[in-house]
Amino acid sequence: MKKAIFLLAAILVISLSLTACKKQEETQDINLIQEENNSEEETPMSDSRMIRMAFDGGEILVQLEENAAAEDLLSRLPLTLSFEDFNGTEKISYLDSALNIGDAPRRCTPQAGDLTYYIPWGNLAFFYSDFRESPQLVPLGRVTQGMEYLEQLDGAGEITVESYAE
Repeated sequence: MKKAIFLLAAILVISLSLTACKKQEETQDINLIQEENNSEEETPMSDSRMIRMAFDGGEILVQLEENAAAEDLLSRLPLTLSFEDFNGTEKISYLDSALNIGDAPRRCTPQAGDLTYYIPWGNLAFFYSDFRESPQLVPLGRVTQGMEYLEQLDGAGEITVESYAE
């Protein structure tokens, strides 16, 4: 009888050990698959999150943030916009309808080269000078090329905004 109990206990211990090893192996396989999927998704996303603003005499390239407001702006492209100067700090342009803010931050401290969205007025704002922390200002992106054109946007006439891939 003691031998039978010992034998059953040994079989139970071996069974549990094999089950634990199998679960650990399955978890490792799942983690590897998730890592592969994440690395495949990240590379194209960074390329596709660029926009180009083209006008007579120049272009501005902007790397978009990874938030719902930037994604909504990207989904509306191509757009034709015109900008006007505001407060000697930024160039603004009004959109036809409000952006979906979703998970985007609702406050930021813009620096020269930042593209933002001002919630109360529904406008894009390109900062060509640094500014103070501002509530209701959503970060959309940052200029990567063409900073020298920001101050002249209001005199550029119609500006074509489109998705850009390097």
